[in-house]
Amino acid sequence: MTEATEQVPAKKRRGCLRILGYSLLVTAILFIAAAIGGYFYWQSVKKTPEYSLALLVDAARRDDKEMVSKIVATDEVVNSLVPQITDKAVELYGRNLSPAIISRVASLVTPLMPAIKAKAK
Repeated sequence: MTEATEQVPAKKRRGCLRILGYSLLVTAILFIAAAIGGYFYWQSVKKTPEYSLALLVDAARRDDKEMVSKIVATDEVVNSLVPQITDKAVELYGRNLSPAIISRVASLVTPLMPAIKAKAK
């Protein structure tokens, strides 16, 4: 009978170790799942406009012109912005002007585009 009573505590210890092992395994799996989820969340945040804007602000504060030029397509901005400015100026100040004068103003801006692009950079 003494041998039978000695085996029972050994099984209890194995049960406790088994429970401890399973709990550590579950904890490790949860930790790995959280790390993988965090990684994918961070990758999705990098695709948002807010992240790009934060990068732009940070590069501007550090005066990192290379990073700013990577983030902002300055030539495209100037190509889009100058016609908008010209149209707004014609709308505000050229209401009574003939279409020939308005087209002349637009043609005067075209040679200035390279200089405007250089200043914008």
